[in-house]
Amino acid sequence: MKVAKRRTNAKGKVNPKLTQSRITLYTGNTYFRYPQVKWPGMFRPFQDYAAHLDIIAIYTLDEASPARIADLELIIHETWRIASTQRSSTTREYLGAIDDIDRLRAGKGEFPSAAEFYKFWRKHNFKTGKVVEQQLSKLLGKGAKST
Repeated sequence: MKVAKRRTNAKGKVNPKLTQSRITLYTGNTYFRYPQVKWPGMFRPFQDYAAHLDIIAIYTLDEASPARIADLELIIHETWRIASTQRSSTTREYLGAIDDIDRLRAGKGEFPSAAEFYKFWRKHNFKTGKVVEQQLSKLLGKGAKST
């Protein structure tokens, strides 16, 4: 489940065509990069799922409303169908979604197929911090193999 706000400019005007920022699809340097590893806090390894779907809730922030939300919309697609070639953060190793709302609705991301999505992002040079490397080493020592 992902939640994204419609973009607003500095004056508070809503742009109904874009999300405020790119939606994060996966953590690239752990769960996605090592699909065979069962990471702490996860139900099962990435590769054990038959499919990966994203349920996206897009809303407009309405500070005048007691609910604070207007124009709530749900969109559901396989992750690769809404993926971008851009990360969702400049400081974290996250795979990002497209930020064009019409393309999100249509499932028209930047990849023609799931295979192209996995090929592109699995070869991406994500940074892995020392703590993550230590954790991975322990997890791989429990019988999992690195890919």
